[in-house]
Amino acid sequence: MQGRQYVEDLRVNLSARASDYTTVGQTFAWAANLQYTPVDMLRFRAQYSESVRAPNIGELFQPPSETFEGGDDVCAGLTLSGSDPAFFNSADDATSGIDTGTVNSSIAQACFADPAVAARVSRDGFYIPTQGEIQGIAGFNGGNPNLSEETATSITLGAVFSPDFGNMWVDNFALSVDYFNIEIEDAISGIARQTSINQCYDNGTGVYNASSVFCSNIVRFNSGPSVGAINELNALQQNLATIETAGVDVQASYFLGLNDVFTDTSWSLGDLNFTLTYGYLEKWEQESFPGAEVIDYADTAGLFEHEVLFSTVYRNGPLAVAYDMNWMPETRLEATGDLAEAMVPSATFQDVQVRWAFENQLELVFGVDNITDEFIKYGQGFDSTGTGTDGAIYDAIGRRWYVGARKTF
Repeated sequence: MQGRQYVEDLRVNLSARASDYTTVGQTFAWAANLQYTPVDMLRFRAQYSESVRAPNIGELFQPPSETFEGGDDVCAGLTLSGSDPAFFNSADDATSGIDTGTVNSSIAQACFADPAVAARVSRDGFYIPTQGEIQGIAGFNGGNPNLSEETATSITLGAVFSPDFGNMWVDNFALSVDYFNIEIEDAISGIARQTSINQCYDNGTGVYNASSVFCSNIVRFNSGPSVGAINELNALQQNLATIETAGVDVQASYFLGLNDVFTDTSWSLGDLNFTLTYGYLEKWEQESFPGAEVIDYADTAGLFEHEVLFSTVYRNGPLAVAYDMNWMPETRLEATGDLAEAMVPSATFQDVQVRWAFENQLELVFGVDNITDEFIKYGQGFDSTGTGTDGAIYDAIGRRWYVGARKTF
């Protein structure tokens, strides 16, 4: 619909996609988009979509790699009080007496329902793993060919303002504001080894389910001198997590033709383009598995509550000069645990680049990245790059310059 009073333009777009994968089978995704322009200078937009993501090759078929991380066996110290399962007062001391508060507790029932643990208790009168059994716990990380697709529901609402008042100083400005809310279900993630142990036995039900996603990660010796002890503690990818995020993105841009400002010169003064982007992250919540604590990772390193990007480009004939700035605020190092109170300082990273294009389709480039040599030091052990910082979030190299040439034929 176009050209009516208060309806300069109205559009509704519908899209859908059906897919058939050899791995997860058939999937269906769709989206509905509405764009409404009441007057030329103002446009509203909204979109609702339901999308899917099939697991990638690595998540499905990554070969298992062995590790020896181990874990705390919550069934350690299990014994019988008469015919009822219970725990010793000390999990590693069979002479410490029975903790009467654990007689027939849900965790004692779940542990005793595991045939391998029950066999150890039947043989020895209790289950206390030896030091060798504790240190010998192996395990594998790897893909999971039984994964299904992730599903996501997304809502975006926004507006674009492009003034048209016949005034150069105002009409060269543009502003867009967008709100987003995204929820991902059956998100693919790994389960921490200790989480598998806890959720298999210490789940409040008193039930042991060998086929559950948690118990299936625990492989115990079914016979021999180490019967009942954990042989393998695996960590495979699972469709368990739920992620919900919401926030606001704001972008403002401005174009300035210098010859329109300085009209009394015959020289070509060039143009300036300014772009300012601001992001506000309201939340980034993750529930690792149904019933788990919901953790909000917003306002942690890499998921900043506020972030600002600014860029400007000057162009004049063959010359182009670009400046980029990225400001990241002070934030928490981690969302939970002892390091939730540790703060990462704010940082501002700045880059500049100069280009000159010749008529023979040759272009020369000179640039400096991280002009101020900004560096955010985490300390060894808190990064995956060995540089003392997180190279996926912050610059890990420092100030550097480069030159280059590009020839188009």
